Amino acid sequence: MKQSNIFVYIELSKMVGALSCDGDDQNLKKTLLKQSAYFRIIEPKLFPQPLQIKWEKIIKLASYKGVKQDADGRIVLSAFANTIGQWSAAECKMFVDSIVSLLSEVKKEFA
Repeated sequence: MKQSNIFVYIELSKMVGALSCDGDDQNLKKTLLKQSAYFRIIEPKLFPQPLQIKWEKIIKLASYKGVKQDADGRIVLSAFANTIGQWSAAECKMFVDSIVSLLSEVKKEFA
């Protein structure tokens, strides 16, 4: 099995580090929104196949509501900001747990 790219390990570690600093549920959502750029930066092809599927599911879940547009059709919120912005604190926590779990699997590859 191919190993994850070291870039994945480093960037996921940064993302989880930022998310782990927030104990407050409200801050967790804000931090998750700030960290949403990682969903574009970390490409699925940088993972081995089983982990690639997990990362693709995470990305899909984080953007399933699509972009938010104004009355003129201009995009006012990205798909990630629109989706995550509508989540409850519990949904944010479960989502972050799935990212932490993925990082744990990537760490095992480098141990």
